[in-house]
Amino acid sequence: MNASNRIFLPLESDEAVAWQRFLNQIKLASKTLLLCESNVIQHAQFIQQSLFKDTKMIELVSQGEGFKSFKNLELILGILYQERLDRNSLLIVVGGGAFSDLCGLAASLYHRGMAWIVVPTSLLSMVDASIGGKTAINLGETKNLVGAFHEPVNLILYPESLKTLPQIEFNSGFGEMLKTVLLISAREFSLLESINPNQVSKDSPEILKLIDVCMKFKQKIVKADPEETKNLRYMLNLGHTIGHALESEFFYQVPHGICVAYGVWLEACLASKLHGIAPLLVAKIARVINTINYKLPFKPDAISVLNRCLGDKKNYRDTVGFVFLRDAGELRDGFHTVTRYGLDELKTPMQETFFECFA
Repeated sequence: MNASNRIFLPLESDEAVAWQRFLNQIKLASKTLLLCESNVIQHAQFIQQSLFKDTKMIELVSQGEGFKSFKNLELILGILYQERLDRNSLLIVVGGGAFSDLCGLAASLYHRGMAWIVVPTSLLSMVDASIGGKTAINLGETKNLVGAFHEPVNLILYPESLKTLPQIEFNSGFGEMLKTVLLISAREFSLLESINPNQVSKDSPEILKLIDVCMKFKQKIVKADPEETKNLRYMLNLGHTIGHALESEFFYQVPHGICVAYGVWLEACLASKLHGIAPLLVAKIARVINTINYKLPFKPDAISVLNRCLGDKKNYRDTVGFVFLRDAGELRDGFHTVTRYGLDELKTPMQETFFECFA
C-alpha cells in the first residue's frame, strides 16, 4: 500500500494499523481535494497517483513566507467553496511549511473546521511546520500573528521530495533541525554536528534518522501540551524570539530556518552573558552556523532586532521571553521554561552579543 516503501506514515508505531486508519479517513470523506505548490508538482502527482487516484488536484503558485496573507487565505477559502467541499470533506495539502500554514488555517476556518492531511515536501516542514497543528498567516511584518490550532488528521512523509529541494531550502530545514536536536540530547546534537548540509546527500541515512527523531520529539511535546497552555510546548520556540525578529529585520528575504539557526546561536550567547551558562555550547553552535555557510544581506542592528522582539507571542506585559539552554538536551530552568526580561535589562547584553557574533 505504501508505494514500494517510498511513502510513509511516520508518526505511527504500527504500520498496518496506520495504513488502515488512513484508508478509513479516505473512505469516510464525503469528498477529497488536493492542493499543491507548483514547484513540487511532480511529487504531488506521484502522491495523487499512489494514494488519491480519484481526487482532483489544484496547483497553486506560492511565494514562500510571502504567501501567508489575508488575500491568499481568501483565495484558498474560495477554492474550497467553489469545489463544493463540506465539513465532512478532506483536504490534502502537498507543499512546504508556509504553504501548509496557510492551507491549514483555511481548513480550520472553512465550515468552522474541516479535516486535512499534510504531505510536507521541504525539510523544514517535515521536522517542524507539519507537526503540531499551528496554522497561521502573517500580519504586517509580524510573523504568524493570526492563526489557529488545527491538527492534521494524518501526516504523510515522502522523502523523495528532498532530492529536488533547493540547497538554500535544505539548509533552512537544517537550521530548524539544529533547534530541535539541541532540545533532545547531546547525542543527537553530535550527529548533526558531524554533517555538512552542503555536502551530504539530502536523503542520506543520517538525515532521515534526524528527521525521524525530530518529528517524534515534536509530536511527543505537542501531545503533552497541544495548545501551549502548560508552558511545556514553549520549549519548541528555542531560537525563535530572535529568529522571528531577524526574519522581520531582513523583510522575509532570509529563510525561516536560517534565521532560527542564527537565533539559536544569538540566544545561546545571550544566555551565556546573562547567566554564565554553556559558553562551550555557543562555540559549537557557531561552528554549525559556519557549516551552513549562509551570508546574511547585512549585519543586523541589535536594538532594532530587540524592538522587533516585542511582537513575539511569548511576550507578557512588555517583557521579552526566551527559551535558554544550560546545555544540549537541558533547559536552563527545567522542563517548563520561558525566561522573561524587561527591555532595559536586555539592551547592553544584546548589543554585546551582536557585536561579538557579527564582528
